[in-house]
Amino acid sequence: MRSDGRLDPLIAAPVGNADSSTNENQPLHTTHERQDYAPEKKGRNVGKLFASWADMRIFPTLLIPLFLVCVATTPAEAQPQRIPPVPVPLRTSKPTPAPASKADTLAIHASIGQTATRSQFLDNGLELKGGVEGYVTPRVSIRGQVGAAWWDIARLSYSGNLRPMYFVANVVYNWQGDDWRPYVTGGGGLYRYAFKEVGVSGSKTKGGVDVGAGVEYFVTRQTTITGEALFNRVGSVPTNRAALGFKGSFWSLAVGAKKYF
Repeated sequence: MRSDGRLDPLIAAPVGNADSSTNENQPLHTTHERQDYAPEKKGRNVGKLFASWADMRIFPTLLIPLFLVCVATTPAEAQPQRIPPVPVPLRTSKPTPAPASKADTLAIHASIGQTATRSQFLDNGLELKGGVEGYVTPRVSIRGQVGAAWWDIARLSYSGNLRPMYFVANVVYNWQGDDWRPYVTGGGGLYRYAFKEVGVSGSKTKGGVDVGAGVEYFVTRQTTITGEALFNRVGSVPTNRAALGFKGSFWSLAVGAKKYF
């Protein structure tokens, strides 16, 4: 204490109550002690600032891998769908299935169909035929064919039947394609008509010609399905009861199969 009765500034003022008993039990803090304490507090603040600065620098480094992980684990539905391009099949030239490329190529065929007679006294009937075909060139062939049909005599006072059987040779010209091969044909031959009237049998043989067209569809390189329409032109066929004869011409519409060798 100074001589003028004031406290020395270096000595701390009493803390809390002015009660002497209380002041005696509480420690006094001097200015020097506060000065010693201030640098320690300042050091701690600097350390916190440095730690915060370091955290701010480390945070982006940690954030980038975290962002990449989130993107990688994003559900496929949340990501834009990329439609893969539709593959375009290569167009390859289809090999011509027709084997008829040599002069010695052979084929056999058989068919079944329906006939339509030109006579009002004969019913239409079933037809069966078959033959052999040899190719002179890839587009021209010679065909030998045998066939038969069954007709009933109708709308007369007596019953009976007529059974034509024919042997014809034809020239065939085709247009080659991939699967389909249309053609035209024409030829001629012998037509034998066997008849039976009221228990009396007989036969007549007539010459005739045929003309028509058809188409083949290649199932394999050596097998085809055929469809053909022919008109057979034959003269009148006389019988025991019909002196003037029945008209022998008829239409034929048949489907069948053909095998190449």
